[in-house]
Amino acid sequence: MRAIGIYSNSLETSQLPNEFIQLDVKPGGGVEGLYINPDVAKPIPTPEQCLIRVKAFGLNRGDTLQREGRYPPPPGITQTMGLEFAGTVETVGGPENQDSEWKEGDEVFGLLYGGGYAEFVVVDKRMLIRKPKELSWEVCGGLCEVRTNSDSTSLYSPARTCVSDTPNTGLVYGSSGTAPGG
Repeated sequence: MRAIGIYSNSLETSQLPNEFIQLDVKPGGGVEGLYINPDVAKPIPTPEQCLIRVKAFGLNRGDTLQREGRYPPPPGITQTMGLEFAGTVETVGGPENQDSEWKEGDEVFGLLYGGGYAEFVVVDKRMLIRKPKELSWEVCGGLCEVRTNSDSTSLYSPARTCVSDTPNTGLVYGSSGTAPGG
């Protein structure tokens, strides 16, 4: 299975230790409203979070709906879009981080309520998944939403499930951004 994602080999911000880059959207919903916002404070993780340097993030239907104003983030969650990401642990939050499962430099991916369209994002430690070495940043950056949506659809619509005896063959389900019958 191939996931769609955005990959950044290195966004160098060593000159800006407390600021970072994120992709924001101006009101209106169109792709023309997307812009790079370099004037954002770098997030600080709580004891329950890790700060992640994002290497790739997924683009999916939820992001499109959010950009159009039809899928608002939950109250208290960042307005920055991005529901899935892949990256490296930059900082482990909390003074007890010596006992944490996560360490600086760990390669991870996961799902979040928002904020993935940024160079840095804070993520609850329980939402992190260790990135397998065999998978690329791009695949992991879109794996959670793509995989979750295709699996849940398959559970409820067995007739729409692809089964193949051919190795390296997969089904791209709903790649147009619309669900069958929806």
